[in-house]
Amino acid sequence: MRTRFSHGTIIITTTDTTTGSGAG
Repeated sequence: MRTRFSHGTIIITTTDTTTGSGAG
């Protein structure tokens, strides 16, 4: 899994195709 930071919120995605800015 990948850890993404979006709007100060930690987003955990199952794929690397999801960007932090794209994840809500």
